Amino acid sequence: MLRLFSIALLIGWMGLIFYFSSQQWSGNNTGSLLQSFLARFLPDFLQNLSPETLNALNYTFRKSAHFTEFAILMAISYFAFRVGFQRLPTTALYSGLALSVAYGIFDETYQTFVPGRTGSPFDALIDAAGALLTFWIIRRRVVRPVASI
Repeated sequence: MLRLFSIALLIGWMGLIFYFSSQQWSGNNTGSLLQSFLARFLPDFLQNLSPETLNALNYTFRKSAHFTEFAILMAISYFAFRVGFQRLPTTALYSGLALSVAYGIFDETYQTFVPGRTGSPFDALIDAAGALLTFWIIRRRVVRPVASI
């Protein structure tokens, strides 16, 4: 049961990333969502923001989302390869990284075909950085090298 869950979780997370690549989640749309959120919960803060600062805040939010989505994808990928596909820890780790980076490149390429979206090599690098951070954490905390005798 856990094997199926890990694979379903991976497919579901990749589907969610794909959904976030739609026109609905373009920079203009997330900017208005951010503005609506701030208007509701932090109206005084919003009133003191210049349009340039609001754009910079939206940009930072969007790039942080890229990093976080792919950091999570790396963790889920490791789990799916380790548990779902029953790979050795090191194999699962490197397979998860390869899948995460490849999916980041695919995602940015796909966005070039979506109206209102642009694919960006810089965003693919941010995606890879998120995956690499999780790779590093898993490698240090979970996949420990065997000490030689």
